[in-house]
Amino acid sequence: MNTLSELESDKDLIEARQRFVKLTRNAAALVSLADDAPFRGNKKVDPEIEANMQAIRLVFNHWELIAIGMQFKSIDFHMVKRYARGQIINDWGDVAPLIFALRKKYSQPAMYHEIEELARSLRDNNMPRRRRILGLWW
Repeated sequence: MNTLSELESDKDLIEARQRFVKLTRNAAALVSLADDAPFRGNKKVDPEIEANMQAIRLVFNHWELIAIGMQFKSIDFHMVKRYARGQIINDWGDVAPLIFALRKKYSQPAMYHEIEELARSLRDNNMPRRRRILGLWW
């Protein structure tokens, strides 16, 4: 429950969410972030780009944590579904093209896979599936 309540009370998450919403209003600009996105601190970038990517990471890492908690049954699927279904589905839909570009650019096929599966499961009305391939959970 604390993980979900952070959506309403965590100052950093609220600020990141506000920036995230502004970013998702321009799909082309959002996808272009992949060209300049820093990955594991491997290059210097414009502070605005870094702030934008940090907002996306913070929001999506929060959803990833919720998705993993649901898979391990520490967070209830039905509670998340009632509380944040539309937000999760919309967030994934808005940012998926950027994530696909980042996966390709950095050869990271599992990047934000948990949020992708969570959005799909909420859209299709069933629990996220888990698969183990090459030592990774999918």
